[in-house]
Amino acid sequence: MAYTPHPPVIVPEVGRGREREALSTVEAMRALSDLLFGISPAKVLLLSTPHHVMRRDRLEVISGDSLEGDLSDFWAPQVKVKLRGDGELASSLARKLREAGLPVGLSLAKTIPLDHGSVVPLSYLLSPYSRSDLPRALILSPGFCPLNAILEAGKVAFDLLDSLEEPVGMVISGDLSHRLTPDAPAGFNPRAKEFDEAFVEALSSLDPRPLLELDPSFVEMAGECGLRPSMILFGAASVKPFRSRILSYEGPFGVGYCVAAVEPAVL
Repeated sequence: MAYTPHPPVIVPEVGRGREREALSTVEAMRALSDLLFGISPAKVLLLSTPHHVMRRDRLEVISGDSLEGDLSDFWAPQVKVKLRGDGELASSLARKLREAGLPVGLSLAKTIPLDHGSVVPLSYLLSPYSRSDLPRALILSPGFCPLNAILEAGKVAFDLLDSLEEPVGMVISGDLSHRLTPDAPAGFNPRAKEFDEAFVEALSSLDPRPLLELDPSFVEMAGECGLRPSMILFGAASVKPFRSRILSYEGPFGVGYCVAAVEPAVL
């Protein structure tokens, strides 16, 4: 499982040299690709980002015949990702979530657009795959549900994926505070780094409790977009023993970027 940032600037075709200002992130993304998928590439990927469909009152499971996206909005249409969908698995996940008492919708269509929250990390993480052996994919959007509900959804999703007789993976993306420096895109707040420190510590220990206890006004102050999707990862990692490795954290451009690999613990 992976937690990644998703700034388009780290993709060379977008950054055009500026990606070197986030070199720790770029190197960590390359390492993450080899670490998670270099030996045994996943056949199924669960994706979650804060920039896809975000329902106010429910989770959303999304898939189709194909999932496709590019970085045209960032002047790099040549950076493209196209994956097969898995409508049957998406339907099963929606059913399992409903059985767990969670509010969820199911969206199936011929073609599902992928936002940059998926395209950016996948442009790195799919490098070990041959074009003919790309994984099937589905999206679990956290919406604006309570964090505890999203945490439970992560558990349900992991249980279902873990029951499949093929390698599976999760790619959860989100940027941390957007207010780390005076030139940050959301403006500067001197306490913003406190959020990032709390998040990285929680991700390192795979203990979401400190994040669940944060004052909502403090979270809003940080201007982050990774907290909600991260609860899917925390929930999944609570089902079996896992360990987390923080591969990098940095805050170039005034935005916090964290890259982490979450792997089965060796007992």
